[in-house]
Amino acid sequence: MSKILIVDDSAFTRNQLTEILNRAGFSDIVYAQDGEEAVEVCIKERPDLTLLDLIMPKKHGIDVLKDFKGCTKVVIVTAIGNEKIFQKAKSLGIEGYVIKPIKSDDEIISQICRALQKVKVKTPKICPLYRDLKGSPKGCPLYKDKKIKK
Repeated sequence: MSKILIVDDSAFTRNQLTEILNRAGFSDIVYAQDGEEAVEVCIKERPDLTLLDLIMPKKHGIDVLKDFKGCTKVVIVTAIGNEKIFQKAKSLGIEGYVIKPIKSDDEIISQICRALQKVKVKTPKICPLYRDLKGSPKGCPLYKDKKIKK
């Protein structure tokens, strides 16, 4: 099953996303409350996907994306609808984005499943894009630099 990292400084949003993920069959979920913690958790936990807020304490989401260097697929979940920021995030490799407030489970689950198509994980059968996917962490710079273990 896929591991998902939720990064948001709002406990309400973390809880909301957790409930949505649980209803969709995702259960391996880890958390970070700010940008610095997000990078630490990503190195330690090696999530398949990260749901990332942009405006957070200690480190902005764009800077977190730069630090991730493609080691996790990312879907932005933010209240900011600024096109310039989204273009920058897209240039850093995000898989999608959802504007808060989240209107429906399907809105975010479809983004998650689309992103998980690109990594080696099983998505829950409830996921509309369910299948066993192929991939490897070996292309990840953190893996190559021995910052994460096999």
